[in-house]
Amino acid sequence: MGKPLLRALYTDIRDDAPGLTKLLAQPWFDDLLAVLLVVLAIYGLGWLTNQVVGRQLLTAFEDLLARLPIISRSMVPSRSLSTCCRLSPTAPSAWC
Repeated sequence: MGKPLLRALYTDIRDDAPGLTKLLAQPWFDDLLAVLLVVLAIYGLGWLTNQVVGRQLLTAFEDLLARLPIISRSMVPSRSLSTCCRLSPTAPSAWC
């Protein structure tokens, strides 16, 4: 957010919320808002990265387990069933 946007914001709300206008006019408020936006952006980027990388790691681990003959006998059918239940909204609830 730039200063012009903040100025426009507290010009628009000056009559409705004078206390909030005084808060927005404080010089430290810009710094606080900038820090909060950076923290939220870093958190969001970390969450997104975790979702993508975590999914890739889980897939790689499942593929590694699928190569083991003992585990693949039980894992492949259960993975097929879980994929079916996850992708099909009309699957009977007794299957999932």
